[in-house]
Amino acid sequence: MLTIEVTTGGNIIDHFEYMSPGAMGLDMIPNDSGTVLRPALFIKTDKSMRGSFGANPQINIRVAPFALNDVYLFSLMVKIGREWYLESWLNYHADGGFGHQLFEGLANQMHIPVIILDEETEIVAAYEIKNSLRYGFKDYLKVLGTTEPWTMGEFDMAKAMVLGTLPRLDIMWGMHPKPPSLKIGLEVTLGK
Repeated sequence: MLTIEVTTGGNIIDHFEYMSPGAMGLDMIPNDSGTVLRPALFIKTDKSMRGSFGANPQINIRVAPFALNDVYLFSLMVKIGREWYLESWLNYHADGGFGHQLFEGLANQMHIPVIILDEETEIVAAYEIKNSLRYGFKDYLKVLGTTEPWTMGEFDMAKAMVLGTLPRLDIMWGMHPKPPSLKIGLEVTLGK
């Protein structure tokens, strides 16, 4: 049984109020015993999306790492059923240590909660999926722990540049069947 504790004010669900269906994000939530925080995926949906998921949807996750001017970006991709591809971008050096917490959680948790929200941001379903990315994130932490921090502005700029070169998400999904090494991926160095 998956238990989700929802608080009011300052949680990720509040941010989904302004997002379109198909938006996805991550947050840290307490585990069932309430003693450890772990990453969870939150996905805003509409009735049509939920109808296509079915009662027990197949949910898979993959990650695609990229490096641009010493900024590492990670596209966390989710596929629900046959037709829904979603993504959220992870920043290891996100403000306040949040990125580091997410990466540690993704490296150590056996399962990841997936929380489905409706148009009004009410929780309508919650699932747990096997964390098939765990060992990849353990390797990423070894590399990322030695990197110089980048700013959110540098991350946003690198993300915008990478997004301009990527194929559609369903095609990118097929290009990254398992967590690749950080030595693989888009590496671009811009002149100053």
